[in-house]
Amino acid sequence: MKKIYFVIIILLGVGLTGCNRLQGKKDYQNINYDGSSEKTEIILTFTGGDMAWNKTMDTVVRGFHKIYPDITVSCSNGTSGLGLYNDFLKKQDAVGELGDIVEISDAKQFATNGRIVPLPKELTALTKYNYSYDGSIYAIATKITTQGIVYNKKIFRQLGLSEPKTYSEFLALCDTIKKYRLIPIAAGGKDLWHMAFWINHFFRQDVLFHNPGWLEEKNEGRVAWVDKEPGNMLKHIAELFQTGYVQSDFMQVSDSLAISEIANGQAVMLYSGPWVFDQLLNLNPDMEPGWFFLPDESGNSMVFDDTSSGWSITAECKEDKKKYEAAVLFLKYFYSEPVYTNVCQTMNSMPAVQEEIEYSMVPIQKKVLEDFEASQHTTAIQIGDEETPEVFRNYMYRLVQELIAGKYEVKEVQQLLDEKWDEKTDED
Repeated sequence: MKKIYFVIIILLGVGLTGCNRLQGKKDYQNINYDGSSEKTEIILTFTGGDMAWNKTMDTVVRGFHKIYPDITVSCSNGTSGLGLYNDFLKKQDAVGELGDIVEISDAKQFATNGRIVPLPKELTALTKYNYSYDGSIYAIATKITTQGIVYNKKIFRQLGLSEPKTYSEFLALCDTIKKYRLIPIAAGGKDLWHMAFWINHFFRQDVLFHNPGWLEEKNEGRVAWVDKEPGNMLKHIAELFQTGYVQSDFMQVSDSLAISEIANGQAVMLYSGPWVFDQLLNLNPDMEPGWFFLPDESGNSMVFDDTSSGWSITAECKEDKKKYEAAVLFLKYFYSEPVYTNVCQTMNSMPAVQEEIEYSMVPIQKKVLEDFEASQHTTAIQIGDEETPEVFRNYMYRLVQELIAGKYEVKEVQQLLDEKWDEKTDED
C-alpha cells in the first residue's frame, strides 16, 4: 500500500463536506467533456444503509452538478428492514431500474448475465483494487476500510478498563461493564446487514484463520458446515449474544440507533467500522471514541482490508452514448483528488486510488491506520463472496438470529446450513 499522508484535525465535531473542500482546489481541467448544453440524466445506484455513505454521496452529487449543470444525477438506494443491498439490486434489475452507475459487491454475478459492462482504461487505471471477470475489469473499488470494536474511552477510564489482548479478556470486559448496569455491546440486529459484522468476524476467526480456502473447498465437497470449525463459530456467536453482553432487544435496534446508544453512553462497545466516527462525534462532540481490533484466544487480531464494493456501469447505460459519457465523467470526478479526499475524510476510509493523496483525519482514525499498517492484515473474505451460493447469505444471517433466540441448537443450524448451501435455489 502506498504511503498515506495525513493531518490531524482538531475540531472533531465538525463534519467535512465536499462543497467546502472544493473551494480553491483543482478546476478539473484533466477531465474532458464536450460541454454540450444538451441535458443528460443518469441514475446512481448505491447502498443506502449507512448514514456516512449517504452523506458522502450526497456531497459528491451536489458538487458534480455545480460543475456540470447539464448533467442530472438521480440517486437510488435502499437496504431497509431485513433486506440486504444485493436483494435490492436484484429487485431493481427485475423491473429494469438498475440504473446507470451501480455500486456492486458481486461483480461476477452481474457480469455473467450481461448486466454490467467492462470499464474503460481511463477509469480502471485510477484505482488499486479492480474486480475482473473473464479478462475484463467490471468494477473499481470505491474505498478501503476495515472493521473492529469502537468503544467509549471515557467509560473505559471510569471503570478502569483497558483494551483486551485476548478474546477471554474481551469477555471479561463485557462482564465488568454488565455489572455496572451498562450495555457492553450495542448491535443493530434490525438491519440484517449489521449482523454480518459479527457473523463474518467469527467466520474469519474460527474457520478462515485455519483454512483460508474454506469457501472454495465447501463447493468441492471437501469441508462441511457440520465440521468442528463452523460449529465453534456458531457457538461463539450464540454465547456472546445469549450471555447478556448484547442488549436483549437487539432485533429491534437499527444500525443508526446502535450508534446513537454508543454516543449517548447507553452502551459501551460496537462492532463496526471507522465510518461511524463522524456520526458519533456529531451526536456527541464530547465523546472520546476508542478503537481496537478484536483478538482471538491466542491474541491474533482479525485485521483485514475491506474492498468489497465497487462502481460499475450498466449495459443499458453503455447503449446510450450521452449517458455513458456522463457516467464515465462522474466516476472520473468521484476519484479526482479534492473530491476523493473528501470521500476518505467523511468515511474515515483508506484511499483505493493509485495516486497518493493528502488525508486529513480525526485522531482516532490515525490510531486505526497505525494499528492497521502495523498488523499482518489480509484481504477480507466473507459469507456472500463469489464462492457462496446466491441465496445462502441472507438465509444464514436469519438462521443465526434464530439460533441466538434459542429456536435451534448449534448442531441443528449446522445441518440446515449444509442443506441450504447444497440446495442452490432461491426460496426466500
